[in-house]
Amino acid sequence: DRVLEVIRQVDEDARKDGDLAERLAGDLEVMGVNAVGDSSVTLRVRIRTLAGYQWGVRRDYLRLIKLRFDEVGIEIPFPHMTVYFGEKRGGTTPPAIVRLDANDPEPGLLKAAGQENEEAEPATAPAVVRGPDVHGSGSSDPK
Repeated sequence: DRVLEVIRQVDEDARKDGDLAERLAGDLEVMGVNAVGDSSVTLRVRIRTLAGYQWGVRRDYLRLIKLRFDEVGIEIPFPHMTVYFGEKRGGTTPPAIVRLDANDPEPGLLKAAGQENEEAEPATAPAVVRGPDVHGSGSSDPK
């Protein structure tokens, strides 16, 4: 609802912009939610334009919408991933904090927080070990 409110505000402002307003041929129509993805909700709106101006108007609206989203703190989503290390899937596995140290004299080593270089694992070591899935297949034994 907040996103649609912001889009409608952008449309109102765009209609006050002489150059952009001259290329519009109708009101903004909100079609609704078009898709729900892994890290997105796609809303469909329609803006009628004069013939031949649709692509430029689209680019202008997308730019104005992005600028307004930034102003009001609406973030563009990005994919998140949860990695299980083959232990408990109920959320009780202790966290594994891993970072790549750019200043490390031996690049390519993954270090858990607080480890020294000699304790680090090679970056090629398997990071994900699959356990039994909901269908009972899979293995918690890395091979």
